[in-house]
Amino acid sequence: MDEERRERVGRDFLVYFNYTVMTRIVVWVLFGALLYDLKATTPLRTEMRQQSRDSSSQNNFAFGLCECCHHCETSCWAIWCPCALWSATASSPKSNFGGWSFWQLTFLWVGFYLLSGTAGAMEAFLEILPALSLPLLLIRICIQVWHRQHLRKKCDLDHGNCCTLTEDACVWCFCTQCAAMQEALQVGFVEGMPLTAPLTDGHPPPSQQELVGAVVRVDGRQAFRQA
Repeated sequence: MDEERRERVGRDFLVYFNYTVMTRIVVWVLFGALLYDLKATTPLRTEMRQQSRDSSSQNNFAFGLCECCHHCETSCWAIWCPCALWSATASSPKSNFGGWSFWQLTFLWVGFYLLSGTAGAMEAFLEILPALSLPLLLIRICIQVWHRQHLRKKCDLDHGNCCTLTEDACVWCFCTQCAAMQEALQVGFVEGMPLTAPLTDGHPPPSQQELVGAVVRVDGRQAFRQA
């Protein structure tokens, strides 16, 4: 009887733990996203970098995975709230990933966390292997790799092959913060394409008249237009 009671208490604790942790993560993501969306920062000219076009750098982003000191604010966001940073990067005019907005992508992350928490609680209660949470993790990584490949294409880097797909998957699997930081730096601190152009696949860049009055937060946040 005592053994059954201990097992039941253990299962209840795991269920409570999963739900509590995931609820706190959701609150953290939403609060971080709100703070990130409310503030704006313009990179200094000295912080901008040109994308190298030599053959040896064709497979590389302009910033390395460990260049944390190039822009400390971006690095801090990558460490403390990579969800907000990634959402801002993917929704920026230079990426325009699927036409999704900043808050749509943020709530996508929230949905993944809530489903993962629910799946983890069910696995703990039913005492089964992570057959429910593992597919969610794989779907999330696939979306992040898809965006990274999307950025490679926009920046005219090597993409769409086994080497880059494997590299991008490993980066997001083993160093989420570094991946989010690198992509944000690539979008916000690399020159070589119009920062005011909403670059979508297969569409021509906007005319000069369309760009008049446009103000863009070039550090990965959404663009807005003045009257």
